[in-house]
Amino acid sequence: MSPFVNAKLVMSCSLAPCHIQDAKKGLEEQLNTMLMKYCDPVEGVLLAFNSVQLLNPYGHIINETPYIHIRVAADALVFRPQTGMELSAVVCKVGSNHIGLLLNGVFNVSIASDEMPEGYAHSYSDDAWVNEDGATIALESEVTFQVLRVHVAHGVISIDGSMRLVGKSSKKRKTIESTIVASPVKEKKSKKSKKIEVEAVEEEPTPKKAKKAKKSKDIENGSAKKSKRTPTHSPAGIPSTGPTYATLKMTKANVFRALAQQRHSINRFLPKAIDKNVVADILATTQRSPTSFNMQPYACVLIDDAKERQEVSTAMLGGNVNVVQNAPLVAVFAADLEPSKRVPAVEHMYREAGANPTYIQQLGAKLRMFGGEGHLAGGIRALISTAVSPLRPVPTYVPVSSWAYKQTMIAATTFMYAAESHEVGTHLMEGFDETRLRHILNIPDRYSIPVVIACGYHTNEAPVHGRSPRLPLKEFWMHLVY
Repeated sequence: MSPFVNAKLVMSCSLAPCHIQDAKKGLEEQLNTMLMKYCDPVEGVLLAFNSVQLLNPYGHIINETPYIHIRVAADALVFRPQTGMELSAVVCKVGSNHIGLLLNGVFNVSIASDEMPEGYAHSYSDDAWVNEDGATIALESEVTFQVLRVHVAHGVISIDGSMRLVGKSSKKRKTIESTIVASPVKEKKSKKSKKIEVEAVEEEPTPKKAKKAKKSKDIENGSAKKSKRTPTHSPAGIPSTGPTYATLKMTKANVFRALAQQRHSINRFLPKAIDKNVVADILATTQRSPTSFNMQPYACVLIDDAKERQEVSTAMLGGNVNVVQNAPLVAVFAADLEPSKRVPAVEHMYREAGANPTYIQQLGAKLRMFGGEGHLAGGIRALISTAVSPLRPVPTYVPVSSWAYKQTMIAATTFMYAAESHEVGTHLMEGFDETRLRHILNIPDRYSIPVVIACGYHTNEAPVHGRSPRLPLKEFWMHLVY
């Protein structure tokens, strides 16, 4: 039995006025925001959709709002694991009290120690679970497990499994129950609500006769006709004649693409603190950001105290004041303008890791050449670079502030995507008084602050204007020459 099933979705959507000329595009944008998230009515994760149809050629304007409320339907591919299913996954984490699996390269599975196969024990030396015959369960091992429970929180699905029960009837274990942990914030269903409601139906719905409304808007329903070559919409955007598992390859590229398309700046957050383990994971991922010579020339100050955020908000400008006050967590990124002071620590780090001694010895000289630190030395390097460049390639001089900002912004970008992977929304801000902010947070003068990022859980409200537009690719992608 496969956890990947086809389902029918019926949705009530609020179409923004900007999409009145192309209703289908607006509807697809709303559906795209739901990809790779758990949908309660279909009891699974929406992986792909196609054949989007308007169920009625008319939409309704309610309570003087500019949004047009319409009903749509679509075919969907859903990941719907059930209790008792036997599935295969790859081991991605080995611990003494559990192992972590990755199902289809996307979904997390946890096998507790008491659900490991009989005869297996954890070995710290091998970093694996080993039995008496020498068989091991280690990283990258592919294993089969049985689904015990399914958890959902903030649209993210996770599975508890057992390897003891593989091949056995699930009826013998009466204590197994499929538990769905709902998101703490429930959407209120109302005729006046602007939020999207989703429901599953077994058969293709038949459009009902449109009721006369005092205020209605006729929507061009050319997109309502079912096209023979309607593309399947998935995180990968892979064309298909229908939503089948074969059309959605669970690759790292697909997951990252879905993450990048899903992220957008949000102004309102749920009044809920971010779990400390989530914050720790976001920071650990951020630290893996690439930096020149691995100098990591930045610092990040986290503010999760309400009074402290209130004080920080006094250094913000315009609408950023409210954003900082309402965000459960604020991250202030600071770029190190004296990166040479980090060289001893980085050298020690490399020696501990057993790096090449010659490379370690050259770190300081390389940083001085590329980092741009020091006004007088920088001016000399700039002069030499200009004079020698026609004769041979030489490093282009950049001020240390530009160099440090580049490194810091790479980390800040990683931070935002890492947060989004935990369903933690972000808002990047540049409007603030740096001098006042540095004073409030007691940040040394050697640092400069390029950005402040507000963080918090999504309110599940779709962006008012949909996904922000982008310039055509030809505006900034060139081949071979500019």
